Amino acid sequence: MKKIFLIIGFFLLQTSNAQDIGITQVTVSSISAEEINVNLKVITNASEFISSSYSINGNEINLNVCYFTLSIGLVFPLENDIPITIIENGNYNLNIVVYQSSLNTICDYNNIQDTASLSFTTPLSEPVTLSTTDVSSTPSNILYPNPTTGIINTNNFTSKSITVYDNLGRIVKQFHNFKNNIIDISEFDDGLYYIETETLDDRKIKKIILKK
Repeated sequence: MKKIFLIIGFFLLQTSNAQDIGITQVTVSSISAEEINVNLKVITNASEFISSSYSINGNEINLNVCYFTLSIGLVFPLENDIPITIIENGNYNLNIVVYQSSLNTICDYNNIQDTASLSFTTPLSEPVTLSTTDVSSTPSNILYPNPTTGIINTNNFTSKSITVYDNLGRIVKQFHNFKNNIIDISEFDDGLYYIETETLDDRKIKKIILKK
Protein backbone atom coordinates (compact mmCIF):
# COMPACT_ATOMS: atom_id res chain seq x y z
CA MET A 1 0.00 0.00 0.00
CA LYS A 2 2.84 2.39 0.85
CA LYS A 3 4.42 1.68 -2.54
CA ILE A 4 1.14 2.55 -4.29
CA PHE A 5 0.95 5.89 -2.49
CA LEU A 6 4.55 6.67 -3.42
CA ILE A 7 3.87 5.93 -7.10
CA ILE A 8 0.75 8.10 -7.13
CA GLY A 9 2.58 10.92 -5.34
CA PHE A 10 5.43 10.80 -7.85
CA PHE A 11 2.98 10.84 -10.75
CA LEU A 12 1.15 13.87 -9.37
CA LEU A 13 4.45 15.66 -8.83
CA GLN A 14 5.50 15.01 -12.41
CA THR A 15 2.19 16.31 -13.79
CA SER A 16 1.52 19.22 -11.44
CA ASN A 17 2.80 21.73 -14.00
CA ALA A 18 1.11 20.07 -16.98
CA GLN A 19 -1.08 22.03 -19.27
CA ASP A 20 -4.61 22.69 -17.97
CA ILE A 21 -5.65 25.33 -20.54
CA GLY A 22 -5.18 24.90 -24.26
CA ILE A 23 -6.00 27.25 -27.15
CA THR A 24 -8.29 25.59 -29.68
CA GLN A 25 -9.12 28.47 -32.02
CA VAL A 26 -8.34 32.14 -32.64
CA THR A 27 -10.46 34.31 -34.94
CA VAL A 28 -9.70 37.93 -35.76
CA SER A 29 -12.51 40.06 -37.21
CA SER A 30 -13.20 43.73 -37.83
CA ILE A 31 -15.25 45.88 -35.45
CA SER A 32 -14.55 49.23 -37.07
CA ALA A 33 -11.86 51.00 -39.09
CA GLU A 34 -9.76 51.35 -35.93
CA GLU A 35 -10.73 48.30 -33.92
CA ILE A 36 -10.50 44.53 -34.30
CA ASN A 37 -11.96 41.73 -32.24
CA VAL A 38 -9.99 38.68 -31.14
CA ASN A 39 -12.26 35.72 -30.45
CA LEU A 40 -10.29 33.26 -28.32
CA LYS A 41 -11.49 29.72 -27.68
CA VAL A 42 -9.80 27.49 -25.13
CA ILE A 43 -10.53 24.12 -23.61
CA THR A 44 -9.80 23.78 -19.92
CA ASN A 45 -10.54 22.31 -16.55
CA ALA A 46 -13.20 24.24 -14.66
CA SER A 47 -11.81 27.77 -15.05
CA GLU A 48 -12.90 31.36 -15.31
CA PHE A 49 -11.56 34.29 -17.31
CA ILE A 50 -9.76 36.90 -15.19
CA SER A 51 -8.31 39.53 -17.51
CA SER A 52 -6.57 40.37 -20.75
CA SER A 53 -4.02 43.00 -21.73
CA TYR A 54 -2.22 43.87 -24.92
CA SER A 55 0.57 46.01 -26.29
CA ILE A 56 1.41 47.02 -29.85
CA ASN A 57 5.02 47.45 -30.94
CA GLY A 58 5.22 48.22 -34.66
CA ASN A 59 3.41 45.37 -36.39
CA GLU A 60 3.55 43.07 -33.34
CA ILE A 61 0.45 42.77 -31.17
CA ASN A 62 1.20 40.96 -27.92
CA LEU A 63 -1.92 39.75 -26.15
CA ASN A 64 -1.87 38.20 -22.66
CA VAL A 65 -4.96 36.35 -21.47
CA CYS A 66 -5.34 35.02 -17.95
CA TYR A 67 -7.57 32.37 -16.36
CA PHE A 68 -8.05 31.04 -12.86
CA THR A 69 -8.62 27.29 -12.59
CA LEU A 70 -11.28 26.47 -10.05
CA SER A 71 -10.66 22.73 -9.77
CA ILE A 72 -9.47 19.61 -11.53
CA GLY A 73 -12.51 17.97 -13.03
CA LEU A 74 -14.81 18.44 -15.95
CA VAL A 75 -13.37 19.70 -19.21
CA PHE A 76 -15.29 22.34 -21.09
CA PRO A 77 -14.68 25.10 -23.64
CA LEU A 78 -14.46 28.81 -22.85
CA GLU A 79 -14.81 31.64 -25.35
CA ASN A 80 -13.93 35.32 -24.98
CA ASP A 81 -14.10 38.35 -27.27
CA ILE A 82 -11.22 40.79 -26.79
CA PRO A 83 -11.34 44.14 -28.65
CA ILE A 84 -8.04 45.70 -29.73
CA THR A 85 -7.56 49.23 -31.02
CA ILE A 86 -5.05 49.57 -33.85
CA ILE A 87 -3.28 52.80 -34.84
CA GLU A 88 -3.18 52.28 -38.59
CA ASN A 89 -3.89 49.66 -41.20
CA GLY A 90 -1.14 47.28 -42.25
CA ASN A 91 0.31 43.82 -41.70
CA TYR A 92 0.14 42.54 -38.13
CA ASN A 93 1.38 39.54 -36.17
CA LEU A 94 -0.81 38.63 -33.21
CA ASN A 95 1.04 36.77 -30.45
CA ILE A 96 -1.15 35.27 -27.74
CA VAL A 97 0.06 33.94 -24.39
CA VAL A 98 -2.41 32.20 -22.10
CA TYR A 99 -1.65 32.21 -18.37
CA GLN A 100 -3.07 30.26 -15.46
CA SER A 101 -3.11 32.41 -12.35
CA SER A 102 -2.89 31.22 -8.75
CA LEU A 103 -4.94 34.30 -7.81
CA ASN A 104 -8.62 34.59 -8.67
CA THR A 105 -8.90 38.38 -8.93
CA ILE A 106 -5.70 39.54 -10.62
CA CYS A 107 -3.24 37.70 -12.84
CA ASP A 108 0.16 36.78 -11.40
CA TYR A 109 1.58 35.89 -14.86
CA ASN A 110 3.63 32.99 -13.47
CA ASN A 111 2.26 29.93 -15.27
CA ILE A 112 2.22 29.99 -19.08
CA GLN A 113 -0.26 27.42 -20.39
CA ASP A 114 -0.32 27.89 -24.16
CA THR A 115 0.70 30.22 -26.99
CA ALA A 116 -0.49 30.94 -30.52
CA SER A 117 0.44 33.31 -33.34
CA LEU A 118 -1.65 34.59 -36.22
CA SER A 119 -0.82 36.99 -39.05
CA PHE A 120 -3.35 39.20 -40.82
CA THR A 121 -3.69 42.44 -42.76
CA THR A 122 -6.07 45.29 -41.98
CA PRO A 123 -8.55 46.42 -43.04
CA LEU A 124 -10.02 42.94 -42.77
CA SER A 125 -12.41 41.97 -45.55
CA GLU A 126 -13.37 38.78 -43.70
CA PRO A 127 -12.45 37.03 -40.44
CA VAL A 128 -9.08 35.27 -40.20
CA THR A 129 -9.02 32.04 -38.21
CA LEU A 130 -6.29 29.85 -36.76
CA SER A 131 -7.17 26.40 -35.44
CA THR A 132 -4.51 24.93 -33.16
CA THR A 133 -5.77 21.42 -33.85
CA ASP A 134 -4.01 21.62 -37.23
CA VAL A 135 -1.17 19.11 -37.40
CA SER A 136 2.23 20.65 -36.77
CA SER A 137 5.30 19.41 -38.64
CA THR A 138 7.62 20.46 -35.82
CA PRO A 139 9.76 17.42 -34.82
CA SER A 140 9.44 18.22 -31.11
CA ASN A 141 5.66 17.97 -31.33
CA ILE A 142 5.58 14.20 -30.88
CA LEU A 143 1.94 13.94 -29.74
CA TYR A 144 -0.68 15.75 -31.80
CA PRO A 145 -3.33 17.02 -32.26
CA ASN A 146 -4.21 18.30 -28.82
CA PRO A 147 -7.15 18.48 -28.16
CA THR A 148 -7.83 15.20 -29.95
CA THR A 149 -11.00 13.40 -31.00
CA GLY A 150 -9.34 10.10 -30.14
CA ILE A 151 -6.50 9.45 -32.59
CA ILE A 152 -3.11 10.83 -31.51
CA ASN A 153 -0.17 10.96 -33.91
CA THR A 154 3.34 10.31 -32.60
CA ASN A 155 5.71 11.21 -35.49
CA ASN A 156 6.49 7.51 -35.87
CA PHE A 157 8.87 7.10 -32.92
CA THR A 158 9.91 3.97 -31.04
CA SER A 159 9.23 3.79 -27.31
CA LYS A 160 9.92 1.15 -24.66
CA SER A 161 6.44 1.75 -23.36
CA ILE A 162 3.50 4.14 -23.57
CA THR A 163 1.10 4.42 -20.66
CA VAL A 164 -2.22 6.27 -20.68
CA TYR A 165 -3.53 7.55 -17.33
CA ASP A 166 -6.92 9.05 -16.59
CA ASN A 167 -7.34 12.27 -14.65
CA LEU A 168 -7.18 10.39 -11.32
CA GLY A 169 -3.81 8.84 -12.15
CA ARG A 170 -5.17 5.37 -12.94
CA ILE A 171 -3.64 3.37 -15.80
CA VAL A 172 -6.28 2.85 -18.49
CA LYS A 173 -4.13 1.66 -21.40
CA GLN A 174 -0.57 0.49 -22.03
CA PHE A 175 1.61 -0.26 -25.03
CA HIS A 176 4.93 -2.13 -24.79
CA ASN A 177 7.71 -1.95 -27.40
CA PHE A 178 5.66 0.66 -29.21
CA LYS A 179 6.67 0.98 -32.88
CA ASN A 180 3.67 2.73 -34.37
CA ASN A 181 2.64 6.29 -35.16
CA ILE A 182 -0.87 6.27 -33.73
CA ILE A 183 -2.27 6.07 -30.19
CA ASP A 184 -6.00 5.40 -30.13
CA ILE A 185 -7.92 6.57 -27.02
CA SER A 186 -11.25 7.03 -28.78
CA GLU A 187 -12.92 4.38 -26.60
CA PHE A 188 -12.64 6.62 -23.53
CA ASP A 189 -14.97 9.40 -22.35
CA ASP A 190 -14.15 13.06 -22.96
CA GLY A 191 -11.76 14.54 -20.43
CA LEU A 192 -8.13 14.92 -19.47
CA TYR A 193 -5.63 12.11 -19.94
CA TYR A 194 -1.90 11.84 -19.28
CA ILE A 195 0.28 10.00 -21.77
CA GLU A 196 3.66 8.82 -20.50
CA THR A 197 6.27 7.92 -23.10
CA GLU A 198 9.44 6.13 -22.05
CA THR A 199 12.45 5.66 -24.31
CA LEU A 200 16.03 4.61 -23.62
CA ASP A 201 16.97 8.27 -23.16
CA ASP A 202 14.11 9.91 -21.29
CA ARG A 203 10.63 9.76 -19.85
CA LYS A 204 7.96 12.35 -20.61
CA ILE A 205 4.40 12.92 -19.50
CA LYS A 206 2.03 15.03 -21.57
CA LYS A 207 -1.51 16.06 -20.81
CA ILE A 208 -3.96 15.33 -23.63
CA ILE A 209 -7.49 16.67 -23.91
CA LEU A 210 -9.99 14.24 -25.41
CA LYS A 211 -13.05 15.96 -26.89
CA LYS A 212 -15.10 14.02 -29.42
